Amino acid sequence: MATRVFTFHIAYSGLDDRIWRDVEVSSKMRLDQLGYVVLATFDTMAYHLFEIVFRGRSYMIPDVDYSGEQLDLADFTLDDLEPEIGERMELIYDFGTEQHFNITTSAVREMKRGEGRHYPWVTAMNGRGIIDDMPSWELEKLIAQIDENGKTDEPVYYCREGVDRAFLPAPWNVNNFDLKVENGLLKFDVEEIEADYAPFWEEKRLAAIHKAAVPKPRAKERAPLSERDICRNFFEAVLSQKPDKLRKLFQKNAVIEWPCTNERFTLEEYVRANCECPGEWDGEIVSVIPAEKQTVLITKVWPKDKTASFHCVSIIRAKKDKITGLTEYWADDGPVPQWRQELEGR
Repeated sequence: MATRVFTFHIAYSGLDDRIWRDVEVSSKMRLDQLGYVVLATFDTMAYHLFEIVFRGRSYMIPDVDYSGEQLDLADFTLDDLEPEIGERMELIYDFGTEQHFNITTSAVREMKRGEGRHYPWVTAMNGRGIIDDMPSWELEKLIAQIDENGKTDEPVYYCREGVDRAFLPAPWNVNNFDLKVENGLLKFDVEEIEADYAPFWEEKRLAAIHKAAVPKPRAKERAPLSERDICRNFFEAVLSQKPDKLRKLFQKNAVIEWPCTNERFTLEEYVRANCECPGEWDGEIVSVIPAEKQTVLITKVWPKDKTASFHCVSIIRAKKDKITGLTEYWADDGPVPQWRQELEGR
């Protein structure tokens, strides 16, 4: 496949109109390198973890302590993902104080011969980069102060300046940015950030070597779980509202949907929504119906004070004993409507 140039409009979520960049990159660029470009051009300190979410799948920095399925950022290029014009990725940086960047494909063209060293390149930008460990709503307050007074009460923050990437104090002003300076430092900054994150991949490489060197004891292969076992384990985890227990039943990139309320969750969002639901719950399995490539689980649940009850139809898709997708339809239990009671002569 011929090398192409992707143009992305990258906006800081929550302040999309004030802090954004238009960036051109090679289609041969890996996803981790695209992440470094975002971290560099938005002036982050690049000392937190990040992941990129695209088409419902999460691509992450490798974690040797995580036993579930992982999609390594460095294993995929833009050619592998084939983002189409108008499609959006999301980069999530710093899982303690999440910073979200919306990466939208705005153009794709063939790369001219001899252009490869030119990229990445910022073609347009607006707004100074973000402040680490500060959510967008706080940053918005600082911008409002600048708009009103020409300056902010926030005295300084630390930014990368100069070829040695020294962390120097500098006044923060959303309007203080320079496209020429940005491009002059960009490639160097990306290389420096890549070096900072390199130990994660070295740890993965050493773990793989160690794993290959240690002989595994021979054992009988465990039989895969039945559809009923998967459903029972899932329902027990839902009722117990224990995050770790529920998380272990899913592949990390699983997609969960609640069509009745038009909600779509990542695994972590679903775990939080389920486990932070108020009250204590009880329930029973009404039916398990195996079908091709999925299983239909029908359950009834109620709060332990029995003030209400609900029926749920869960469509479960699983692979190798892990849930890869879940679609749930919830309905309140209640009396027969008056018009139907009259219709049926009740």
